[in-house]
This record gives sequence, structure tokens and C-alpha cells, in this order.
Amino acid sequence: MALALLAGSARAQPLDGPIITRNFPYALPGKEIHVWKHWDAKEGSYRLGSNSDLVRSSSDLVALETAEWESRKRKWGALGEALQSKLSRMGDTGSVDVVVSMKYPEGVVYFDKTRESGESMREQSLQVAALAPVADVEVFLAKVGLGNKGRISKESAVANLTKSQLMKLMFADEVASIEPYFPGRPTGTPAQFSTLAASAYNHSSAAVPSGAGAGVNAATLEAGLNGDFLSCLGITPSNIVDVNPGASEHSMATWECLRYAAPGAKLGNKNLAGNFLYNAPGNQDWIINNGIQTLSLSYSNSGTPTKADMLFVDDFAYQWPFPVFCNPTGNGLLHDDGSGMAPDYQCYNAISVGNVRHVNQTYFDLSATSNPDGACTQTKNPPPRWGNCISGSGSDCAGDREMPYLVAPGHSPTNIVSTVQGREGQLFLDQCDSYDWFELKFCGTSWSAPVVNGIAADVIAADSRLINWPEKVRAVLMATAQNVTGGYWSSQVDGKDGAGVVYGSAAVNFASSHSTTYPNSAPIQYGIGSGSLYASDFSTPDIIYKIGIPSSKPAGKHLRVVLTWDSNPVLGGDNALSDLDLKVNYGTSSKSSLSNDGNVEMVDIASNLIPAGSTMDAHIIKWSNRIPSGSRTNFFYYAIAWTWVEDHAP
Repeated sequence: MALALLAGSARAQPLDGPIITRNFPYALPGKEIHVWKHWDAKEGSYRLGSNSDLVRSSSDLVALETAEWESRKRKWGALGEALQSKLSRMGDTGSVDVVVSMKYPEGVVYFDKTRESGESMREQSLQVAALAPVADVEVFLAKVGLGNKGRISKESAVANLTKSQLMKLMFADEVASIEPYFPGRPTGTPAQFSTLAASAYNHSSAAVPSGAGAGVNAATLEAGLNGDFLSCLGITPSNIVDVNPGASEHSMATWECLRYAAPGAKLGNKNLAGNFLYNAPGNQDWIINNGIQTLSLSYSNSGTPTKADMLFVDDFAYQWPFPVFCNPTGNGLLHDDGSGMAPDYQCYNAISVGNVRHVNQTYFDLSATSNPDGACTQTKNPPPRWGNCISGSGSDCAGDREMPYLVAPGHSPTNIVSTVQGREGQLFLDQCDSYDWFELKFCGTSWSAPVVNGIAADVIAADSRLINWPEKVRAVLMATAQNVTGGYWSSQVDGKDGAGVVYGSAAVNFASSHSTTYPNSAPIQYGIGSGSLYASDFSTPDIIYKIGIPSSKPAGKHLRVVLTWDSNPVLGGDNALSDLDLKVNYGTSSKSSLSNDGNVEMVDIASNLIPAGSTMDAHIIKWSNRIPSGSRTNFFYYAIAWTWVEDHAP
């Protein structure tokens, strides 16, 4: 997400967006195109600037993107980019483990939750969940003379394929994608869980309120928990707990993070059965039937969760019960060139969660100097849709989709040395809720993701207006997060802290006290607006929300406006993101956030620049419609929120 702000000065940032280099090696080989968003004062609107006569409007750019995508598909079929480069290096006798995923039938259309009742949404979601792929993956692989190494979801199985088999399979009509297979692994190390939750909720060592998250169905997808462990915690397995007899220490720790962050929630766990994917068999029905409202897992897939799995997550933005997904970014592993890895889960319609240390419950820290194993979160922005680089390290990087979205405490605030024997980095159950520890120096998003999961449950429990609106929850958590690496955002920096460290109590207070607002309604001081946007809406004027500034502005805080919206996934196909922008007028000045490849825009404005008692206009600019053919919707949801946020985390 591109986050335009004031970099701490009294000067408004220019209204033009950054110059982005775009390469289209298949549609326009050898040609480099520069594009930017330019404010036209005469017209009073944004225009697209370009160094090419081929791109004179946003619709021209979308047409060129589509041509590039279709050209790639004609050459590589279902083969993902990671395998495209590997194919040329493979010998005739070599083979590789891959995930083969089947397509889904087209023609399914989701209801719009702004127009339909909850019960009709639930019934339709169950009908959609029952849809089968165009072919059973195991039957298909056997039919074409290929064996498989096990089904990992309704549409996907792992197979070991040679170069000739890959070349044959990638053009099969039934196949949606072929990607490298990486087995999952834990993404964290032990921590003091009550301290992590308290740090995320209160930014202190105080406990999370005992009733926080009351009535919300919050769940983890893990390797399994046993009944003895749950009973030891005083929890009787309920109808939303799927218990596996072989509990994992890692899963028990994850459960503890969720439990401490949302002590009043109705907690659930679904056994992942060893493949560590959201779309493991049976999960879709389980989420819908049990009304799961917040959800996380804590297993990494070595930087490459399957495309089918990420499409599954993003598709749930349109399915009841519209859960908030909290995804781990991974543990800051490094590429050979020393650059940080892209986040494991690059889903749009979810919250990507990085890790931050809360040192002795005194201050938050992301620096490498005070952490023996380097900075906690080292993930880089994912590559833009038509590029092949990690953001910030290549000429064709858009560089304006910030990930992670948030950071949260995910490991012990101090190094703890155990006095008992055991394996380093492992957690053991000892007389119910007592643990033995080993020296802890690492960071990990295994625990950060369930902590944010619990905070999301707390936010939903705080106000019923956020139920079934993951877009609102995303906006609330980002609007109230506190910056760690700097006072304000810089749109030119790959921010390791996302929107900042999650601040649960501020998010809960904002959720419970905000006013619901609508376009062109009366000014609101603390507001949340939401709605659905259709393809036809892109030809209509800006959506304008009015912000009321109090006569006495909050001390030590600045105004933050956050806009977030959903992508339109095509199961068995692509995941397209329409482009919205945000412009906020204050006094005689304006601030804009103009991302190209992100689904969050955010503007921070210093308090001293805003006239007390004034009214500000927040414009949602409908820049590019990319709702794809074959999508299960011809619309997407958005949410906008504004509040006053602390200038910096403690």
C-alpha cells in the first residue's frame, strides 16, 4: 500500500504520484514504460502521465496489463513464474515436486452483503462451498498417466514431475496452476504469551480485559490440540473445536497467544492434517458452519503458499461469515543476495502480520542492533503484478504495496534462560499452564498472527457494526496502529512495521465509539464508512466523506485516514485488484495516497496543519476498474476510517 504523508514537515507533499517503471516483456518486448498519476489543477482531477503514446489513460494501462497476462498464459499456460525459470534449467531426467491445482466452473455469482440478509448469505456460501472443481485432481493425474503424492486441498495435489511432464501438463484445459511445493514449517519460537497479548492490547504489561472478545468465534488452523491440554486450561472442547490426539507444542503455543489476546472469545481449532494450508480439505465447510469470525494459522510455506490457497483466503471476502484472516509474513529469512523475502501470504483481503519486540515492556523495537539475530521483520513488499522482483531491488518494482500491514509482539521481550533440560526452542507442557524455557533470541510471526487474531476478535466484540465486515476491522486496526520505525509514513520507504504496532485498546475504543457515516453526510469526528463498488461505478464522480475536526484537537496525536478494499479473485485463475486512491483536503491544502498495486491507502496529517473546528473532505478516487471476467462478483467491498493516532509508539 502506498502511504502518502507529511514526513514530519509543515509542507504538504506534492499531489503527483511516484514515477513507476513498467515492463511488458511479452506484450511489448524491449519497451520500458514510465507512468505516474498527475494532479490536473485545471480539470480538478487526477490524470495518467506516461512517456508512451500507447498509455494515455488508466484504461490503456489496464488493457496493456491484460494483454501481457494473456501473452504469458499463451506461452506458459498454468505454469507459475517460479517454475518458468526452473524449466529451462531442468535436465531431461530431473524432476521437481509441484502442486497441481484444478480449475473451478465459472458462472457463480455472490450476493452483495450490503443488499442481502445474513441468512441468505450463509445459505449461498454453503452452496458455493459444495461446488467441485472441473475435475477431481487425483483422478485427473491418474488419467493423464501421472502419480501423485497426496491431496492437499479439494482442488490440489502434490506430484513429482519431469520436464516433459510439466510441458505437457501446463496446457491442459483442466489445470489452473502448477507451482513448486514446499512443506510447511513453524514460523516462530516460544514466548511469554500473556505478556505478548498485553503488549499488543495495552502497550504495557497490564492484562487484556477478561471479557475481551466476548461472543466472537475466533479460531486457529494448526497441527492439532489434544483434549487433555484444553481441559488443563479449563476449556471444554466445544462444537467449533476439532481436536487431534497428537498435539504439537507449536500449536499449543499458538492457542495460548489467541487465548490471552481474546480471553472472552469462543475459541476453536481445526486440525490442518499436516499440509498447513487454509484450503485443506473440509476447512471451507467448517468455517461457514461454525461461523468463524477471525482466523489465523502459524505455519509458513517457505515463502510460497499455493496460489490456490491465497485465492481461497481472498474469496472469503465474499462468503459468509466474512472472517478476518490474520496471516504470518514469515520470520525474516534472507535471500542469497541478502534482501528480505516477500511475505509468505500475499493475500489482499487479509491482514499480513509481522513481528516486533516489546523490550522489557518499555519500548517497541525493529532494529537489528539490539536483536542478536537481526531485525524482527525483514520481509519486503511482494513484487508487482507484472514484475518479477522483490520491491526495492529492481527497476520494474512498483514499491508501493506495503507488507506487512501491521506488526505485533511475537516473542519474549527479554532473553530467558531455562534451568531444565530439553531441546532448544521447544515448548513443553508441565503441570497444566506452566512452561519450561530455553534461551530465546529469535523473532517469529507464529505468535504475532494469533495475537492479532485475538485483537481482531476484541474489536468485533466491541461493536456489532463490525460483524461480517473484515474490511472495517482492517481499517480500524491500521487507523489506530502506532508507528515504530518513524513518526509518520514515508511513501518512498519499504516500511518494516506496516501501519505500525497493533494497539488493541485504542482499536476497541475507536470501534465502540465511532459514528457510522455515508458519502456526503454531515461531518463526523471519528467515522467509519463502507459499501460496495461495481464496475459501473467507475464512470461516476469521486465518493466524498466529510471529516469533522474538533475545536480542541487531541494532544500528541495526528489525524489518520485509512481506505482499504478487496480484490476480485477468480478461483482457478487470477486475482485482480482494482485501483482506488485517496485524497484528503484540509484548509487550502491536500494530501494524497496514490498506490499502484496495493489495496490500502493511508494519509497522516500533522495536527498543527489542520484548522480546529474545520471540515475536511476525504475523496475516494476510482482510478482503474480491474474486475476480471470470470470473477464471482462484479463488485468489491471497501471501508474508510479516520481517527486521531499517537505520533509514535512507546
